[in-house]
Amino acid sequence: MRATLNREKLRAVAKFAQFCVRNRALLDDRLIPQTLGIAIRKLHDFGECSRGRGKYLGHPCWSREARKLLEGNSDKVRGIIGKLSHEHVIPVGVVVTELLARPAQTSVREFEELITRLSLVAIVTRTEEIEHLHSIKLQDAPSDRWFDSDPWWRYRKGRLLAKIVDDTGCRIDA
Repeated sequence: MRATLNREKLRAVAKFAQFCVRNRALLDDRLIPQTLGIAIRKLHDFGECSRGRGKYLGHPCWSREARKLLEGNSDKVRGIIGKLSHEHVIPVGVVVTELLARPAQTSVREFEELITRLSLVAIVTRTEEIEHLHSIKLQDAPSDRWFDSDPWWRYRKGRLLAKIVDDTGCRIDA
């Protein structure tokens, strides 16, 4: 269950990723990969789902605790943003590494598909993020490509996955 990404912004990020892999000499400078990571984060800020649009409401996967906070605040994020975390299920650094590992002939469309597949956000409370996810290290992943077989691996390992529901309130691991 993923948010719908803004098509124009997705296309712009895909074109930038393509530019990066076609100009590999630029990748010696950390600024280019960091800029790609920022672009991906900004793309996620424009998510859209049945709950709404934006950095928080535009994403369908929420922890039960984060949903309770939202519902207790009249379904508005203003006033509770400090208690919420817009968490990238597949860390942005992993996404950037995957994009930059593509061959130079990769098409913009292929970049769009990869970005869309790897763009998975969950809204959790800051407390849940700290208690369940901060201790999970990527080097402990079951494989180098854990995100292909189990994008929710970090959440499963941190015992947070059972607390994540979709925009209809159903557990996503059921």
